[in-house]
Amino acid sequence: MEVTEADVFIDDFRLQDLGLYVKLSSQEPILPPTRDLVVEIPGMNGAYDYGADFQPRPFDLDCMFEQMSFTDLKFKVRELIRLFVDGYGRPKTVKLKFGDEMDKFYFVRVSGGVPLDRLTGMPSFTLPLTAFDPNAYSVVNNDEITWGSEEITFASSYLLGTIGAGTHEITAPTTIVETVNGYTLKPLFNINGTGTNVIVSSNGKSFSLGTFTNTSWVIDGDRWTVLKNGANGLSDYNKNYPSGDWIELINGDNEITISGTGLNLTFEVRFRDKYM
Repeated sequence: MEVTEADVFIDDFRLQDLGLYVKLSSQEPILPPTRDLVVEIPGMNGAYDYGADFQPRPFDLDCMFEQMSFTDLKFKVRELIRLFVDGYGRPKTVKLKFGDEMDKFYFVRVSGGVPLDRLTGMPSFTLPLTAFDPNAYSVVNNDEITWGSEEITFASSYLLGTIGAGTHEITAPTTIVETVNGYTLKPLFNINGTGTNVIVSSNGKSFSLGTFTNTSWVIDGDRWTVLKNGANGLSDYNKNYPSGDWIELINGDNEITISGTGLNLTFEVRFRDKYM
C-alpha cells in the first residue's frame, strides 16, 4: 500500500479505503489550547502569571465520500462507525495517524455529533476527534527502533545512528546510556535477579530496591506502579530510602547508574517517545 501525505489512519486502517476524502480544510492544530494559570487582583494592571498547562487537542477532519448510491453510503457509514465504537456501542479511544508523519500517532476519540450532509453529490461531514492526552507518541517503543523497519524510516524523528534499547547483564556497578528523542518522560524499568542495597540513579534522582534474591521488579514511573514478583511492591520501593523518587529521562543521552553489591541482574529500560 502506497501511503500519501493526505492519508489518515484510525488504528492503522486507512480512511481512504472506505471511499473517504479528508479535505485540506481540516483542522490540525500546531499546539493545543492552553489553560493559563493566572491571578487577577483589582487595582493591578495585568495579572500574576503562574504558568500554563495544555488542554486536550482537537482535530476536526472535514471529510466527504466519493459518489455512490444511498444504499452503499449507508454501508460505508456503518463501517466508519465501527472504527470509533466498542463492542458495547460506546465511543472508544483509537490511534490517529497522518500520512505525512507516519512515525507518530495520537490517542483520540469522537467528541461531539457527526451530521452527514447528503444533499451534495459527494456527501460530506466533519469528524470531531479529541486527543484528551495532547501528546503525540512514537509508533514504536525504544526497544523496537531498528533501521530497515517499515515504521522507522529516514523521514522519521530518529536520527541516523540512534540505537534501540536492549537487555543489560549487570554483575557489577554499571552506567548505561539511554537516548530519548522526544520530551521528558518517566520510563519503565524491568529488573530481574539478585542484589544487595541496589540503587538506580539518573539525572539527579534515584530509587532503591534494597536487598533481594531471585526477584522480578517492574517499576512503571508513567503509571506510578511497582510490581514485585507480580504483586504490588510499592511498600518495598524506596523502603528506608527517604530520598527515593521516580526517575525522569530527558531529551538526549541519559546516563543511568546501577549500584550495589552481589549484583546478578538483567536490566531493561522501556519507554515510548512523546512529542508535542
